[in-house]
Amino acid sequence: MGGLLMPRETTNAADQPAKHPLPNSWIVIGAGLAVCTAAAVLLVVVVNQHLKTRPINLREETLARAVEIEEMFRNNLIKPEQIRRAEPQLVQTDKASWYFTSFDVEAEGAEPDGVIAVLDREMAHGQVTVAAGETSEPVRQLDLSLGGCKFAEVRLHLPPPPPAPPIPENDPALINLLALAGLCDTVAQPLALGPHPPPRVAIILDDGGYGGPVTEAVLRLDPRLTLSILPGAPDAAETARKAAQAKFEVMLHLPMESPEDPGWISTSTTPEEMARRLDEALERVPGAVGVNNHMGSTFCTNEQALARFFDVVKTRPLFFIDSRTTHETVIPQAARQAGVPVAERKVFLDNDGDDGKIGEQFDRLIQFALENGTAIGIGHFRQTTVDALEKLLPELDKRGISLVHASQVVQ
Repeated sequence: MGGLLMPRETTNAADQPAKHPLPNSWIVIGAGLAVCTAAAVLLVVVVNQHLKTRPINLREETLARAVEIEEMFRNNLIKPEQIRRAEPQLVQTDKASWYFTSFDVEAEGAEPDGVIAVLDREMAHGQVTVAAGETSEPVRQLDLSLGGCKFAEVRLHLPPPPPAPPIPENDPALINLLALAGLCDTVAQPLALGPHPPPRVAIILDDGGYGGPVTEAVLRLDPRLTLSILPGAPDAAETARKAAQAKFEVMLHLPMESPEDPGWISTSTTPEEMARRLDEALERVPGAVGVNNHMGSTFCTNEQALARFFDVVKTRPLFFIDSRTTHETVIPQAARQAGVPVAERKVFLDNDGDDGKIGEQFDRLIQFALENGTAIGIGHFRQTTVDALEKLLPELDKRGISLVHASQVVQ
């Protein structure tokens, strides 16, 4: 009925149907992941163990390094015939496999320490170590390793050392020097000191070969003078012959960069032409034992031209005196490099022909000889010079100075 309240139905929990618990999916998923993770870890362990026990393959890399070693030697002035490379040998251990190559290198003409330094530097980029191996003179051995594997052995064969110098019998200073160096057991007795050798002066008179009264006056001077003759002068040969007969020393006064003089040489003259002109000049000045330059300031500063020139001079029994026509001359260095005996002028005696000025220059020459042991002065075939020397030359003996020929002061 509309106004009546209906009684509420009541239920008992016990009367409701029972609920069955569902499987927990997250637990299943978690368990599966755990199994997979364990399997992955096990796989990694197995793979790592396999990789650790499998030999490392260094074959291609060690072969490539061996090629680099040979190329390095060839690029550092070792001739191909001085390099012997053995056939690579395969080496296998439980840790690695590689090729081993041995080299025998004749190091004659090369600096061994320099070769070793270059080898060390060139191999550093490839993680190669270079170490000294078993060495017995005259062979130096180097061991090259990559990844701890010795893949190359280089044996540098050095030239035999020069024989020990014989012990001198009459040079106490050298005997004592050898004793200090451990090369001999003998010690020389103190050397009795005697007087020092007298200072020496060489005086060269240039521009000879024109004959006449001046030449006759020169030939009456002290024959310990040295006379230098221009090859193009009209009386060159006659002056040279008379000078040699009078016991003067004769030199060739060779024109350089001097176009007005026959047979002159320049910086552009070829070695063949230099040889021809030098021989022609020597024919015109018979008996010449040395050469000095006439002019040639440009030539004297040109290292290339001087090298060509002294390569020609060294094949003939000649010395050279640098007239020093320029303070920038490099003649002494070029001559010594070629093995030509050389010395250089210290004083020009008669640039100023005044008798008093020549005397001042002569005093400078004496002072230089007293201070340095030797000195070279250059004058010319001039009457004023002849007159001055007649008075000045006796001063040398009075001062204890020896007048010598130019050949006696070259080195």
